[in-house]
Amino acid sequence: MQKQNIFKQYKIALNNDKLMKKKWVLITSITVVLVIFFAIVLGIMQRFISLPSTQYPAVHNAKTLNEAMRIMAIVYFAIFFLPYLYFIAAFFSGINQVYRSFSLHMVIWATIFIGIILAVITSIMLAVGYSYLDTYNLIRNFQ
Repeated sequence: MQKQNIFKQYKIALNNDKLMKKKWVLITSITVVLVIFFAIVLGIMQRFISLPSTQYPAVHNAKTLNEAMRIMAIVYFAIFFLPYLYFIAAFFSGINQVYRSFSLHMVIWATIFIGIILAVITSIMLAVGYSYLDTYNLIRNFQ
């Protein structure tokens, strides 16, 4: 049995139109899920940070976690746009078939990997920060 390099297989798949489309659909779907997740986290944390501490002591207790989750969402949005800005700039500067670029795909997958790590950390922080609240208090915090 012969070993095959994963990266070499990925490069070969980029030259195949059908497989390349599958790669772009996968990249797009994962990116959309991450963007929606971090947009929701950013919106909720922005709201929670602005709540008065006297009326919402449970939210105030998790204020540092709220700020950390908000910062992680901002960091994700900052790194999310970098490969796509390069993609757009390369496309308009006349580089042919930039969408088949192996290095572009690796940078996009690196940002997706970082986004997944940040999403897992954010989910853990969200669970830890609000594990002691019941449903009534959570709904009350949104009003």
